[in-house]
Amino acid sequence: MVPCLQSLELKRNSLTTFEHLGSGQNAIALCDTCHANFDNPSQPGFVFLLNLRYFIEFEKRDFSYREERARRCDGIIDKRAVPTAVAYRQHQVDDGTVGEDVIGGLYQSYTLRNYFPSFVPQENYTFIPGLGPFTPGDWHGDPMAAIWRGFRILGDPLNKIPEEEETLL
Repeated sequence: MVPCLQSLELKRNSLTTFEHLGSGQNAIALCDTCHANFDNPSQPGFVFLLNLRYFIEFEKRDFSYREERARRCDGIIDKRAVPTAVAYRQHQVDDGTVGEDVIGGLYQSYTLRNYFPSFVPQENYTFIPGLGPFTPGDWHGDPMAAIWRGFRILGDPLNKIPEEEETLL
């Protein structure tokens, strides 16, 4: 499926809030090297991880709401709600994770392979996937797109993410 058509299908099925992957709603500033490695579909260099527990709880609440509404309304099932970047940010503001002044909710990039050799001396160095040289940052993009990308790397034995995150996905 063409990426743009795939994005539209995800939106139609209430799995994202944006029309296409290049949407400004889904943007984060990356250097050219990071951008190329993030967008590499066959072997991405890194993935964004979010507070997946928030999204699991959101989905449970939405499912319960739709289930109850279907019982009350002769089986009419509402379209599932999509957690937005604004809702994710507000949740983190409410629980004190971030301040009111941030652009969006926090993400953590998780490095899947060593694509930045200039950061690390290569002699006697064994790359270990993990948090890498990055610290958590705020992002106003569509959190469901980050989760969708996480799903895509789950089945790839070369791309390992933390076991807890893998279980939550």
